[in-house]
Amino acid sequence: MEVVSLKVSDGVLMGIVVEIGVVRVNVVVFVFFFQAEDGIRDLVRSRGLGDVYKRQIKYRQRLGGFVNAEQLLEVYGMDTNRLSKIKPFVRIDTAYIRRIDLNHASFKDILRHPYMEYYLAKAIVNYRDKNNGFRNVNELRQINLIYDDLYYRIRPYFEINPEYIPVQ
Repeated sequence: MEVVSLKVSDGVLMGIVVEIGVVRVNVVVFVFFFQAEDGIRDLVRSRGLGDVYKRQIKYRQRLGGFVNAEQLLEVYGMDTNRLSKIKPFVRIDTAYIRRIDLNHASFKDILRHPYMEYYLAKAIVNYRDKNNGFRNVNELRQINLIYDDLYYRIRPYFEINPEYIPVQ
């Protein structure tokens, strides 16, 4: 696979055109989706690339957005070799991360996040109920089940709506 050209809009890399063999494919990096005619799309699928990008879109939606490019390795089918080829073209904008309000999200809303397990979501809700809500996202560290690595992994996906901070 060889990069043929780049597409830039308002200074933001929106996509690249890559050459696979003798066929050129337009790859929109910004949304991780291939735009191609049916014949080219079939070629991309046969090489195993199209499905990876489709899974990236689905995973990004479930996750609430990517915080760093290494999270792409969590997508089935993405490996370090593929990531190293696209990483120079990947731009992460954390301003678009979809965050979960810890004080108003239901148990199910918290559990839907890919990094959450049942016992973690339950511990978060129990802590919230016991302490009359969260005043700061850093309070997640007070939950015994949330170790440092997990905290730094989930932290970007939670927020406290300042209008609803509970009174002590």
